[in-house]
Amino acid sequence: MKKAVLLICLMTLGVMGIVNAQTKISLAEELNDEGVARINSGNYTQAAEALERAVALRPHYAKAFYNLGTARFHLKQWVPAAGALQKAIDLTPGYAEAYNQLGVVYLETGQIKKGIEAFKTATRLRAGGAAAFYNLGCAYMRIGRFGEAAGALEIAKRLDKGNPEIRLNLGAAYARREKFADAIAELREAAALAPSDEEIQLLLGNLYLRARRRDAAAAQYAAMKYTNPGLAEKLYQALNSGKIVRAP
Repeated sequence: MKKAVLLICLMTLGVMGIVNAQTKISLAEELNDEGVARINSGNYTQAAEALERAVALRPHYAKAFYNLGTARFHLKQWVPAAGALQKAIDLTPGYAEAYNQLGVVYLETGQIKKGIEAFKTATRLRAGGAAAFYNLGCAYMRIGRFGEAAGALEIAKRLDKGNPEIRLNLGAAYARREKFADAIAELREAAALAPSDEEIQLLLGNLYLRARRRDAAAAQYAAMKYTNPGLAEKLYQALNSGKIVRAP
């Protein structure tokens, strides 16, 4: 009889252990969802707190580590952000989004070569994602490798045709290589997608001047005179001085 009682007790303890483990998993998932919601609403400190609790309950939860790294990134807590993202990668080696986000952290901390390697890994893991190609192109721009920047940004454009930021940076890459016709074509597309973007409008005006297309620059000034007088004035000054100007 004593043996039977002991056996039943051991079985009960085993069931309790399973239930406890399942409860931890469920709670970790709830905390991860809470963290994502708080990231999306801009409450990064609260997001990080929820996600720290999630990974404490479930130490092999790669998605929660990724989200924790994202929250820490927005808080400009670079070292913990990199640590969380690297943990996500260690747990899931094919985690393209984590490599991409880690690359962004490296760029923010001036580790451009490490950032490039992270972005290149992300592009190999997820060839259909525009973000990693865009970030790779921007990283190449920072170190003056404009040909490689243009190559990466061209792929990003094919993957996300409606993104004006991609076209803006691709146009800038072409301009740095003095391919002004290609640069102007990209900036015109960017301006059509984001007509109120001052940086795009001013860079386009500057490109017209660099390509010695003063008539096109003057026409752009006339079009902007009523919609954006302040920016039109900057372009007007550039037309009369021949100097390149920048958006505020």
